[in-house]
Amino acid sequence: MTERDERRDADAGVRVRLAKASSPEEQIDLLKRHFIRRARSKSTAWIDDLADVAEECRLELPVVRQAVSDLAWQAREVGQPLLADSENGGRLSAGSVFKQLCRQYLQGFRLRFDFKFEALGAQLPAWLRGHPGDALLLALSAFAGLGRGAPGALRAVETSLGSSNSDAVSRNVCLHALWFGNHIEDQAERIVQLSDEIINRGEDGANLYFWRAYALRRMERFDDALKSIDQAISLHPVGMNIVHQDYVRERALITTSRLLFSQVAEHARQVSEDLREELHQQLESAKAELVQKQEDAQRAVSDSLLKIVEILGLFIALVGFLAGSGVIVFRAIGFWQHFASMSILLVGAIVFFVLLRLVINHKPVRRYAGSSSRSVSRRAKSGEMTSAT
Repeated sequence: MTERDERRDADAGVRVRLAKASSPEEQIDLLKRHFIRRARSKSTAWIDDLADVAEECRLELPVVRQAVSDLAWQAREVGQPLLADSENGGRLSAGSVFKQLCRQYLQGFRLRFDFKFEALGAQLPAWLRGHPGDALLLALSAFAGLGRGAPGALRAVETSLGSSNSDAVSRNVCLHALWFGNHIEDQAERIVQLSDEIINRGEDGANLYFWRAYALRRMERFDDALKSIDQAISLHPVGMNIVHQDYVRERALITTSRLLFSQVAEHARQVSEDLREELHQQLESAKAELVQKQEDAQRAVSDSLLKIVEILGLFIALVGFLAGSGVIVFRAIGFWQHFASMSILLVGAIVFFVLLRLVINHKPVRRYAGSSSRSVSRRAKSGEMTSAT
């Protein structure tokens, strides 16, 4: 019996077990255990065998997607080559429609796991022309688009999530796609919202909590982020050390970010208090200066009014003096009386101008409580210096 005959008999046996399986989870487990050795070989022929088994057993699409996803990771682990259109006369586009779809799933998962956004984005338009409403292909398209920062990639996420054949696998790929959408303004909120929906459906897994922890960290919800990454670590299977290291790095980022934000907040609070105190001092200084200027202005106005009143008083006195002197001059008889009256007028005029000059140039000294205390303190300091000398 050849190796091919042995595989054919084994495939017949798994078909029987698949027909007896009581749940989709059991079917997925049967497919994975049956094809894992072939998936970890150097040949990609196993995907055609899986497609034949799935088509003959009429397995649901979510079962096929999950099995292909898990087996594609195993193929990547051993370095199995990628499918190519040039291989065996174009294997990606040969065979039945369902077989083509399974190959495209495998190729899409392999390119997704290796983050080859350009290569995946180049092949998806042709795949979607053949399967325009396939939720997984739409999710992979969103993954490739958001990974490259392509405009309109979010529409592919929304279309995939709204598709009638959307399932746990396609939703998981959409969540992974959003994780790469750093250019999206509300990226973190979208990740948390979609992860909540997936958790409520009972489809959560280690990677979901890893991506969710990243989003919560970006939202500065550090306590929730720590809980999420710890959940991811607890759900992570033993042996996948590289992925485990990614989880540990994310946890370190969360704790470091929380510490940095705490220090920045404390520094900002201290700076705010210092600025508030400095501003208060400046306001008090400006208030005191304004009060001083107001007092100076009031004193200037008061002094000006006083001078005006004094000048008016002098003018009134002058008018009275001139009127009285004029009467004396007109009633004077003889030379000596005229001489005396004119002398009185001259002396009065000189006295008036002297008084007017004194009033204009006079600067009254006003003593206030503050100035008096400062004068006393200055006199006290000068006295101390004199006694010391």
